Amino acid sequence: MNKLRPSLLLLLCATIPVLVVSVVIGQYSLRQQRAAIDRDIGQRADFSATGLARALETQRQLLSIVSETPRLDPPLDRKAFRELAHRLEARLPIWEILHISDLQGNIMLSVPAPQDGVSHSMVNDVESYRRVIETRTAVVGSVVRGEREIPTFPIRVPVERDGAIASILTALIRPEEVTNILYANGLAKTWTAWIADGDGRLVAATGAAPSLVGGPLNAFVRETGSEESGIAGVKIAGGEEVRTSSASIAGSNWTVHVGMPLAEYQEIGRTGYRILMATIFLIVALIIAAAFLFQRELAARRRQELAVASGQRMEALGKLTGGVAHDFNNLLMIFQAGIEGVRRRKNDEQKLNLTLDMMSEGVSKGKAITHRLLSFSRRSNRDAETFFIQDKIGPLEQLMKQAATDQIIVDTELDQDMWPVTVDPQAFEVAIINMVTNAREAMAEGGAIHIRGCNVSSGFKEMKQLRGPCIAISISDNGPGISPADIHRVFEPFFTTKGSRASGLGLSQVYGFAQRSGGTVVVNSLQGQGTSFVIYLPKAADQVAPSSSATSVANALPRKVLVVDDTSSSLEASKMLLEVEGIIVATAPSGQEALTVLASDPNVELVLSDIMMPNMSGLELAVEIQSRYPNTSVILMTGYSDALEQGARTEFPVLSKPFTRADMLAAFAAAAAKRSSASVVRLHPG
Repeated sequence: MNKLRPSLLLLLCATIPVLVVSVVIGQYSLRQQRAAIDRDIGQRADFSATGLARALETQRQLLSIVSETPRLDPPLDRKAFRELAHRLEARLPIWEILHISDLQGNIMLSVPAPQDGVSHSMVNDVESYRRVIETRTAVVGSVVRGEREIPTFPIRVPVERDGAIASILTALIRPEEVTNILYANGLAKTWTAWIADGDGRLVAATGAAPSLVGGPLNAFVRETGSEESGIAGVKIAGGEEVRTSSASIAGSNWTVHVGMPLAEYQEIGRTGYRILMATIFLIVALIIAAAFLFQRELAARRRQELAVASGQRMEALGKLTGGVAHDFNNLLMIFQAGIEGVRRRKNDEQKLNLTLDMMSEGVSKGKAITHRLLSFSRRSNRDAETFFIQDKIGPLEQLMKQAATDQIIVDTELDQDMWPVTVDPQAFEVAIINMVTNAREAMAEGGAIHIRGCNVSSGFKEMKQLRGPCIAISISDNGPGISPADIHRVFEPFFTTKGSRASGLGLSQVYGFAQRSGGTVVVNSLQGQGTSFVIYLPKAADQVAPSSSATSVANALPRKVLVVDDTSSSLEASKMLLEVEGIIVATAPSGQEALTVLASDPNVELVLSDIMMPNMSGLELAVEIQSRYPNTSVILMTGYSDALEQGARTEFPVLSKPFTRADMLAAFAAAAAKRSSASVVRLHPG
């Protein structure tokens, strides 16, 4: 299954886009099919309007011909008019009533005559009557309800004699005759059509109740949807919904509406929609399957990568522990030889001093090694000081020359007006030495290293984390350069192009120092011409603090100190270092016992506590002492604190183990200054 999974994923990734494209094409086809149906509805409305206009025009022309017969010459002959009307009734059965009226609308003769024998005195549709007189042309009137409430609409023509209108001839037609015309023009039996006049009345409709004809149009139909491209959704009497299109009937103020049942309209695309929905469900199912397979594949790849990374970490750990073991074994050899020398030459003061100096140098080297190791995991900048880099480079020049060897020229040029920075001075020195060492290893046959420093106000595009002014320290060499394939990996831990003779940790430490200090480091290289590393550090917000005087340190010695440490040998070593200064020392192996001692001994002026202790840490103890005994100073000491290395802050001075007498006295001065001024003073071991 593990081998088959990538193939299935590939197949799904190829199939899903094809199905998606098919859905898009299918949806487009359905829209086109629906658009074609809507166009057909509009065309049928236009066709019906044309047929009705032709039929009405025919009726107007016939009535106009009748109006020219001599039988209508004044004075009217009732018998002649009736004979004419009966003859027309046989030939034109759609004419329900034929009557003639004067210019005032009084009906003079009507065939058939009213059933009650009394002629109607006035015409019903006065508006169309006026239009005939004004236009002197044939006019189609509105639907009205006349005798016996039967709805009819009039066609009126003027009867002109001697250039003047003598009377008006009117033929009344029942609306159902118009409905027959609609069907004769090809209207489908399942479709609905209706005609409305300009006054908003229903002229005729297929399937409409007789009582609705001649009444308001909204009693028969009401709109349910907005109009799009001439197509509207409506609901007719009886509840049926239709999609309708309308067209004006020429020669009248009528409008014909033709509608297709919505159910029939929807049924046309229903099969396509079923296929479309089935395809969409299939796509969703395939996507879920692909996501499941991808998750499984991703988990398998992650396990594989973790296995590879674990192997790489073990290899890197082996390199690191091997190098550290080598360095510490050298230091242990110094101490072993020193111990043997002290035991054998107790009375040889010169040899004893040389041995002690050698052991002191070993302590400094061991401290530098541990400081360098911790720099890879450190997230905080707790040992930072504010200083001028141009003041630090001078003392470093001899170390840089030693790191570069005699075959390489080291050229240093720093602007004297460079701004101060707030960084860890020891980490800065290690970073400079590491970059010089890296440049030296790149120039096996000798060369030159140029160190430059200046202020930079703005314009660093590649450094988003630097917003304000900063200083730049560049270290350039004229070595063979770095290949484009490797230049993006130079800051990776344990990455090296120098084989087993290099650890690959130097530039990683430089990168970690720059990031921890709020800056960054960039590299530029041209093969065959050399490499340049530039460290950017932000300008310090604080001023450079003045150095503490020897007098203030001497006056800061407490009379009695409580040492708290859970490691007995470290506890005794600290006690011995304090007693040499003439300080009375009390001890406690834990934080709880330290609180007990403080409760019983009011003479303790200062507490020197280790940070890493079980149950109650030194940080917790310091806060408790500050709460209970605000006049008692606290100094913390540690060889390593996970909390501090990950960025935890503390207002108490911190001594880094192993510390010297000078470090301890400086810490006492800082604690005394904090107690007297209630200001935070950070300790930075030298």
